[in-house]
Amino acid sequence: MLPITFSSPARVDLSGGAADIFGLSTLSVAIDIRAYCTIKQNEQGTIVANIGKGEIPISMAYAPPYAILKHIVQHFSLNEAITIEIKTDIPMSGGLGGSASISVAVISALNKWKNWGLTRYHIAEHAQRVETVEMKLKNGYQDQYCSAFGKCVFMDFKNKENRDIGEEPYAIVEQLPIPYTIVVAHTGIKHNSGDVNAQTYNLYHKGDTSTIKNIMRLDTITRELRSALIDKDFSKTCNIISENQEIIKKFKRSLPENEKLIDVAMNSGAGAAKVTGAGCGGSIAALCETPDIAQNVASALRKHSQFVKICSVAEGVRYEV
Repeated sequence: MLPITFSSPARVDLSGGAADIFGLSTLSVAIDIRAYCTIKQNEQGTIVANIGKGEIPISMAYAPPYAILKHIVQHFSLNEAITIEIKTDIPMSGGLGGSASISVAVISALNKWKNWGLTRYHIAEHAQRVETVEMKLKNGYQDQYCSAFGKCVFMDFKNKENRDIGEEPYAIVEQLPIPYTIVVAHTGIKHNSGDVNAQTYNLYHKGDTSTIKNIMRLDTITRELRSALIDKDFSKTCNIISENQEIIKKFKRSLPENEKLIDVAMNSGAGAAKVTGAGCGGSIAALCETPDIAQNVASALRKHSQFVKICSVAEGVRYEV
């Protein structure tokens, strides 16, 4: 059988953030930074992983970069003579949903290899359960769904609480127009989204009034952002994204390094800028009204960050012919 390659995109969350952990709504944009998975037969008689550091039997892969692959193998109870190769252009632990992009790409490739007949909904759900059930991380759903479906997407996770697949509804996914340009810049600080999310999760379920109020506010303004994008109201869009950032600061997820890049972006013309993902390092995203403004913002950010990219809106997981 010929090798099979799939790729899936990173994402920038414009609104909602941790609200997806609690069955609420988020709005994210898939961006043209991708993770790639190639599956091919091998002669070793077992599953072999290669993440760019040489081939190693999955049973002997203990280092953190192999964790996702190992847990996907466990999730599907795989026993194949295949090699799973991973290449990613996404800064890992960078707040861009990089682990979800890998999971979605790997499961999509396996889906075609094994002819499982999984839809994008199924792929997103399985990828999410790998992280929350197999890896026991406190993560939501938006990363996997945005990577699977692509584009700019409003996602409603009502009645989703990390139950088994088939025991809860699929997310509502609506693709929206976004006629603006996003610039991403990395702080250089890696984070662990599961650890960061766990703090918010615990406070919420302990009944912390401030945490609950802020999470519910995130859901409200995410729905308002949906309308602002449909109406092509740039000013309202920016105000909502800025309010998201203020809530992130209340959760203490925006470090001085994040704030520095946000200030640089805003002072060079961005309409709004915020921490991406769980924050506490990782990346920031700046929304720019025109490509020319995006160029100015990117130039300014490159003086302070080693990873800066002007992003295009990307399609979801795809078969690489």
